[in-house]
Amino acid sequence: MGAIVALALAAAAFIPYVLGAEIRGERPSLLGVVPYVAVMLVAAWGQWHSRYWAVLGMEALLGITIVMFCLFALLAQNWLALLLVIGIVVPAGILFWFLAKSLSQLEMPERR
Repeated sequence: MGAIVALALAAAAFIPYVLGAEIRGERPSLLGVVPYVAVMLVAAWGQWHSRYWAVLGMEALLGITIVMFCLFALLAQNWLALLLVIGIVVPAGILFWFLAKSLSQLEMPERR
């Protein structure tokens, strides 16, 4: 599940960039899009192959996202903004929970 989400996030960033999307009238920098897409593709590949580091990394990104959007909820000035925060935090929390369960079943890498 995490691999599919990571792949979808990579596509959601890359496809609009290729199609020429603009943010506030300007096209985003390629240096801002490529690292994010690369991290999401590596996370998708690692999770698809059940790599411990990939699941742990995705959990870290989800945890940061959840905390950040909960802090944004404190600044929400209308109901629409609050619903947007809830619409991001709830699915991220659910994915976090399922990845934590699957992380406990993965074998930790051996120390060398």
